[in-house]
Order: sequence, then C-alpha cells, then structure tokens
Amino acid sequence: MANSNCWVQFWENDSYDGRTDTYNNEQRVNNLKDEHYDGSSKDEYHSYNSLKTGPTGYLIAFDGLNLTGNSITFGPNSNVPHLDQHQRGSLGSWQNSIGSFILLDGAPETLD
Repeated sequence: MANSNCWVQFWENDSYDGRTDTYNNEQRVNNLKDEHYDGSSKDEYHSYNSLKTGPTGYLIAFDGLNLTGNSITFGPNSNVPHLDQHQRGSLGSWQNSIGSFILLDGAPETLD
C-alpha cells in the first residue's frame, strides 16, 4: 500500500524556487538524466539546488548514476533550501550533483 507521507520534492533553484520534481512512495531512480521536470517535455539534466522530504521519507542521494559514488542521506521532514551548504568532501557541494537516489518509507536498515 502506498504511503502518502513518503515523498521527496526537488527544486532547480535555491529556497524552493523554479521548476520542481516530486517523487512519491518508495523507489529507486537510477538516472536522473532520463527524467523530466514535472510538466516539461524537454529532456534536461536535473540540476537540483533545494529539496524537502515527507514525514516518513528517507532520501539517499548519490552523485553518480545507478546509485554509485558519494552518498548523502536526508531523513523525514528535511527542509534543505541550499544544497550548496552540504559538502561532498573534496568534490565540492551537492548543488547540481544528484545523479540518482533511493527513496525509502522509513529508516534504512544499514547505510554503507
């Protein structure tokens, strides 16, 4: 059964501005380059700068495609107006850097 509290919403600009994408329920998105902005027919690379998660949504974001590379986890009710304030070590920030993700309905059992 789908849980309406498990979701993530991304925005192309800081502070929840600009075009947006919303993903509902548990899922894996292996390649954000294959996705379209909500309501858009253009095939554009998704350059996310802010995000929010729902009351039960856990987001594990990766900077590589197919759930590879560096990862960062955001728990339920996360409000992240500036992804550039979250660092990926020596690679810079998470701004415009999410290539794939896992959305879970509840806490992950293990994090690598």
